[in-house]
Amino acid sequence: IRFYTLHVIGLPLIAAIFMAVHFWRIRRDGGMARPL
Repeated sequence: IRFYTLHVIGLPLIAAIFMAVHFWRIRRDGGMARPL
């Protein structure tokens, strides 16, 4: 059950943190002019 809980809670949390950092970097760089 711990493995299931890790994936249900942990993966969305990691994805949310990754997206937050990604959007913060886009805003800091001043736009979406630069691709990955």
